[in-house]
Amino acid sequence: LGIDEHGKPCFSKRVSRVKLHEIILNLPPCEVVMEACSSSHYWGRACLNSGHQVNLIPAQHVTPFVRGNKNDKNDCLAIYEASRRPSIRFVPVKSEQQQAVLCLHRIRERLLGTRTACINQTRSLLLEFGFHIPKAYSVFKKHIHELLSQDVQPVIRLMLLEVQQELESYDKKIKLMDTLFQQTNTHNTSAEIMQSIPGIGPIIASASSASIDKGQA
Repeated sequence: LGIDEHGKPCFSKRVSRVKLHEIILNLPPCEVVMEACSSSHYWGRACLNSGHQVNLIPAQHVTPFVRGNKNDKNDCLAIYEASRRPSIRFVPVKSEQQQAVLCLHRIRERLLGTRTACINQTRSLLLEFGFHIPKAYSVFKKHIHELLSQDVQPVIRLMLLEVQQELESYDKKIKLMDTLFQQTNTHNTSAEIMQSIPGIGPIIASASSASIDKGQA
């Protein structure tokens, strides 16, 4: 949907993803406003490379301006209305490097969640046999090692061995992620500044700088 300088719709057409690239390239330099959602940063970079001004709006600031049934056209009109508000704060377009770091953080979160699920399931299964293990991860691993040194049922031993191998795999992958965060932080000015603050380590500094850069918005 295109809006002219008088606020009147001047272009309205549904196009494919490939065709959108052509339209962006052929448009004269203009302001492009989008909702900050999935793939918006990719399209934001595409528009910037074509000489356009790009403004991304947080989704929660667009919702109040949707009129009528929710569809593509009404969403576009709501995005335009929100962009005209003087108090609106736009989201800076993320670079590919920022999004690559955020991908690593999402993978790390998934690994931590899967590891926690493995621990919780193991603890609940062991309770059926009278074995109570505290929640703390270091204590959990220590108890697993102690149980394997005892005379337990073959099925329990097999389960504990599988769990032990699975946790070692998670630990190895998470450690690799943490090493990558430390490496990328050395080439990131905003991350280095954040790490100089007491109490902020490489992981928080990496996630913050990838999300908001220097916080200019």
